[in-house]
Amino acid sequence: MRGYQKRVIYLKNTGSDFFKEAYFVIEEDKKTTNSSTKDLVDEANKIIDENFYRRKNRKIKKAVPYLAFLAGMALTSLIFVLYFSIR
Repeated sequence: MRGYQKRVIYLKNTGSDFFKEAYFVIEEDKKTTNSSTKDLVDEANKIIDENFYRRKNRKIKKAVPYLAFLAGMALTSLIFVLYFSIR
């Protein structure tokens, strides 16, 4: 589009072991026009934190059924061994 412009925050060499670059495209409305740089950085940090922890929790939730199964198997094996050792 001719004459169309977006405000973008581009972070290069973030110093992170995981992210080399980061881009934030800023929505143009009255809220962002009047916002300070600190407000924009705080909002970016909130978005990053929410998405990072959501992905981290997703991995834990996937492992829970397997751990429960293994714990059940271990408990059943323990009961089996105790039963036959007492008998």
